[in-house]
Amino acid sequence: MKKNSIYIFMVVLALALPIFLLLSSLDISVSDMSFFEDKYEEYNIDKSTGISHDDLMVVTEKLMDYLKGNRDDIVIYTEINGEERQVFREREILHLEDVKVLFTKGYMIRNVCGVLALISAILLFRYDKNKLGKGLIASSLIPVVTMILLAIPLITSFYESFTIFHEILFTNDLWLLDPKTEVLIQMYPLDFFKSMAFKIIRLFGIQLVVVFLLGLITNRVTKNKVGNSNM
Repeated sequence: MKKNSIYIFMVVLALALPIFLLLSSLDISVSDMSFFEDKYEEYNIDKSTGISHDDLMVVTEKLMDYLKGNRDDIVIYTEINGEERQVFREREILHLEDVKVLFTKGYMIRNVCGVLALISAILLFRYDKNKLGKGLIASSLIPVVTMILLAIPLITSFYESFTIFHEILFTNDLWLLDPKTEVLIQMYPLDFFKSMAFKIIRLFGIQLVVVFLLGLITNRVTKNKVGNSNM
């Protein structure tokens, strides 16, 4: 394989792998029902919504099924403050439709990046294991700078970061919900999103450390083989 092609695959690996890992971290986090259960208890969500803890978990599972494309609609009924009613109203449903679109695009991007990273890794493993190690190390170090830059505003001014994030992702103001009347924002107050954001960052960081170590091991093994062959 030509040298230029090797570098192209190394760059593709370095860019595609962290995107795949970040979006996978998000998917793993939003699929963790125990996290939702713990946060509902921590933030007394049953009291703020008027929905029992067990019913909250049922609503959450249906909501996640909808966002992941495993459910066609988000029309859910449950008991709220002793009255059987539809959980999410029109404005909330319209916002969730927008969120589902983002989830769909996110899964598509994750899958494409996963395939690109896998193909690049296989070709580098076959033709230049040293470049594979360097590509893995680069893919783990490049996002670190981004994570540090993002962590600062998340820690110092999460509300402002949260607002900017939504203004970038959404072309409307449907995400501006009334915590007095709308269940969606009652279920997921700002503190919940902050906890979720740091959960995703922690998981992403762990994955990057693993990739970094794999890169070091690959380089070490490659150098040892080269050294032994020259003896």
